[in-house]
Amino acid sequence: MANIVRQHVASARKARGIKQKELATRIAMSQERLACIEGGAIACPLLTALKIAEALDREVRLLFPAAIKLLGDRRHDDLSEAAQTEIYQAGIDADIREWRVSAVLSGGQVVMREIGSRDMRRLFSAMQR
Repeated sequence: MANIVRQHVASARKARGIKQKELATRIAMSQERLACIEGGAIACPLLTALKIAEALDREVRLLFPAAIKLLGDRRHDDLSEAAQTEIYQAGIDADIREWRVSAVLSGGQVVMREIGSRDMRRLFSAMQR
């Protein structure tokens, strides 16, 4: 996943002369999370992919060609687990739900993070044990 995404998103951003921090601000995302998407460490949520494409004035299919080709016209609900995994590995998290997790640290500080659908499923599973 890393090479596919890095080649398209980062190069499109650089071609437009946009710094990573600036793009992150435009799409209301932390620079760290955008760096993870560009680096291929995490799959890009579908709605975020659409925001990135709009901010870079590119078609989403050009930024995430393998994932969009696999997704086609299907909705998330219509995808098997195997199809979701294949699309995820191609760089897109097809689950359009956005997940945010809040935690209270020992010092009382509250932190909030966005997480992908796969991490949310793992967290939910762990909490049910």
